[in-house]
Amino acid sequence: MKSDAPEKAKGSLFDRKGYEIEILFSKGINSFAVDENGGPRKLGARIDYLGACEPSSDTEKCPGDRYFMSRFSSPYRLEKDENTMYGPVFDEDDNIWGDYWNIFMLKDPAIRKTGLRLILYVPEKLSKIGAILTVKADGTVILEKELTECGRIEEVINMEEVGHGMEEYLEEAHRQQKILLTEWIRFCEAHGIEYRLICGGALGAWRDGAPVPWDDDTDVCVTREGFEKMKKLAGEWDGTDFMLAHPEDISEDVFFDFMTRLVYMKEELPSSLFDRVRGMTDCGAEDHAVLDIYILENGFDLALLHWLQTAALSGLYGAAMGHRAHFDESDYQGSSLERKLVWVKRMMRIGKKIPLGRIRGAYERVSRLKKRPGKYAFFSNGYIGCLSWRFERRWFEKGRKAMLGDMEVIIPGMIEEYLRRQYGNFEELPHAWSRRPGHYKHTDR
Repeated sequence: MKSDAPEKAKGSLFDRKGYEIEILFSKGINSFAVDENGGPRKLGARIDYLGACEPSSDTEKCPGDRYFMSRFSSPYRLEKDENTMYGPVFDEDDNIWGDYWNIFMLKDPAIRKTGLRLILYVPEKLSKIGAILTVKADGTVILEKELTECGRIEEVINMEEVGHGMEEYLEEAHRQQKILLTEWIRFCEAHGIEYRLICGGALGAWRDGAPVPWDDDTDVCVTREGFEKMKKLAGEWDGTDFMLAHPEDISEDVFFDFMTRLVYMKEELPSSLFDRVRGMTDCGAEDHAVLDIYILENGFDLALLHWLQTAALSGLYGAAMGHRAHFDESDYQGSSLERKLVWVKRMMRIGKKIPLGRIRGAYERVSRLKKRPGKYAFFSNGYIGCLSWRFERRWFEKGRKAMLGDMEVIIPGMIEEYLRRQYGNFEELPHAWSRRPGHYKHTDR
């Protein structure tokens, strides 16, 4: 296990994940020709400085994190990197000019301590058209100002409370996830069921020895045999603080997904997880912490057969989505499903004409086509965009102990091979867009 991971550093959540700073101008002017084709662009103001009032280092590059900068200033002397900024343009002197919508990725502990400093140069034309400057930090509006004066404008923004709601949510989510995982481990040990902690939990345990700071869920996997055994023994949870919820338990007539979950029912946790079926669930799982239970299914060794099987499962998943109460294409922007939306919507139209129970039955049968274990396996009840992933079974066959904070957990024995398949370069912190809880209801806006 690693012991020198960056996520063990002390500090606030935002000291570790960084800030996504948005600078927006409600109106713009044709300041100068900067378009690649020589045409004018509507620009806002020149951004002379954006960063901590008292930076904690002398370098603008963020050490060990290529997706962030410690500060931005004009003229910009470093290589322009789309990982750290989006939207701004540059004049011939390398000054940074804000377009209508600009994003800057900042990471410096001094931002929270000394405040966020913003220095703008506002052209006279811009000050005469009633333009509004809006600054956001991770979606929270931290400054709104009408640009009525031209010339140099400086603002210092107190950042101590920014993201406080997200930090509180994650602290509570981690506490309840620990309760769920503790109960899951107890159950598995009591009944001789082998499990493996996977996804972000396995990554945190192996790389950091602690939960990933912005991760708000827990994922485990069991073999098909282990899953069936768990189902038979699930009555043990009746009348306790926990409930095993299968897809048909979440809602018999409305489709959410094919995942089985262990739900912690004693306390609530405001969450966006069940928003697509909110008000239509049958078991009361809304706004409760859950542990996702993946089935490590036997996969075909022949790549063509694996593709045919998972393509059929994807088709059935798309058909089941025809029984969704709500469907918003924007939910899938930037996901692995975005390019397949036309195909998915076609399957949804077909699926609406087929009873959901029949689709679920067909999905179960196709999932279990391969009776005997072979070289490969896949997660048969996961998200539609990940069904085609396959893993070598030997990566999971032997588990290994790891620490997740003060908890001992079991992760795949060949953990680095698994993490490399799931995340690529897992040693590196993920892209800035990924450093956010997946089920957080934003309360800071």
